[in-house]
Amino acid sequence: RRLDLRVAATFNEGNPFPYSLTVTINGTGSVTVNPASGFYASGFKVRLTATAEPGSVFAGWSGALSGTTNPQDLTMDRSKSVVAVFNLAANDSG
Repeated sequence: RRLDLRVAATFNEGNPFPYSLTVTINGTGSVTVNPASGFYASGFKVRLTATAEPGSVFAGWSGALSGTTNPQDLTMDRSKSVVAVFNLAANDSG
C-alpha cells in the first residue's frame, strides 16, 4: 500500500506596516513628519518637527508626545495620534 499525502500551507505575514500616525494641528502652524508614509512598522522611529506661522509660537505636543522639545522622535509600537499646539505670539508693542 502506498500513502499519498498532500499538504498545503498558507503563510500570511500580515501588513508589514500596521501602525498609523495621525497628526492634528491646533492653532497656526505646520508639522513635518519624516518619513511621511503615514503607516509604519513596529519599532520604527518617526521625527516630527513643528513650525509656527508668523505671529504664532509652538506651545507643545499632546497625545502620544508631550512637552515642548522640537523636533521630537516617536517610536511606533502601535497606532498613535499627536497634536501640535500653536499659540498667538505675545504682542510686544505695549
